[in-house]
Amino acid sequence: MTVYGFHASHEQVPPADLLAAAVRAESAGFTAAMCSDHFSPWSVRQGESGFAWS
Repeated sequence: MTVYGFHASHEQVPPADLLAAAVRAESAGFTAAMCSDHFSPWSVRQGESGFAWS
């Protein structure tokens, strides 16, 4: 069975905006979500990086 997912890019998107996008993706029929599991930004440009395991 094929599963279509939404990649939650928390490195690039503020948390409230990302949550809203994930809710819209679920409403559109996406059945999975995923994100990277690092716990701190890799660079200043990736300042939104959150702790994925929380």
